[in-house]
Amino acid sequence: MDINLSNKSPSIAKGMSAPNKNSNDPKLTNAPSKRDQRTTVIVGDSLLKGIRQHSLTKASKTNTLVKCFPGSTINDYCIPVLGTRPKHAIIHCGTNDLRVSSSQEIIKQMGELCELITNECPDIHITISSLLTRSDKEGEKVAEVNNKLKLLCSVKNFSFLLHSNIDQECLNKSGLHLNKLGDSILAKNLIETIKHF
Repeated sequence: MDINLSNKSPSIAKGMSAPNKNSNDPKLTNAPSKRDQRTTVIVGDSLLKGIRQHSLTKASKTNTLVKCFPGSTINDYCIPVLGTRPKHAIIHCGTNDLRVSSSQEIIKQMGELCELITNECPDIHITISSLLTRSDKEGEKVAEVNNKLKLLCSVKNFSFLLHSNIDQECLNKSGLHLNKLGDSILAKNLIETIKHF
C-alpha cells in the first residue's frame, strides 16, 4: 500500500474487522484496554528529533513510541523497542547512508532490517518512510532511493509513506534537517499514517 501525502489527507482503505455489536461480551467496549491497545513504533535517524511522542499518541489515539538514533546508518539500528510487540512499525532511516552507500546497498540494508523486524514480530505491519529532500549533493540520490524503496515495499507487502509535501522550504539552514515547518508536516504525515493501522 502506498501512502502519498500531499496537501490533503490520504485516502487509505485497510481491511479491519469491527467487533460484533450484537455480542454480550463485556470485554467489547469503545475504549480498548491497555492489553488490546494498538501500538506503533517509529524508529529513525535525527530527522525524527523534532517529533513529539506524546503529541503523536494523542492525535492518532494510538500508543506511539518514537526512537531517534542521530547519525545512525541502517546497519546501526538495533531494535530493542520491538520487545513491546507493536502492531505497526514506521522505519524512517537511510539519509545518513547516502554518502557512504549506493542506492542498491541502501535498499539491501533496508530489506535486511525489515526482515529482522518481521522475524522478531511476525504479525507486525511495516511502513517505510521515504527519504526527505535535502539541499546538498546527496540530495540527487533521494528520488532514486525512494523509487527503489517503493518497489521494495511493493514486493514485500509493506506500506510506503511518500513525504511529497516536504520540500526545500521545510529545511533548516544546514539544508539537511527540518525546520519547525518541516517537523510539523512530518508529524502530520506520521499521524495520518498511524491512524490507518
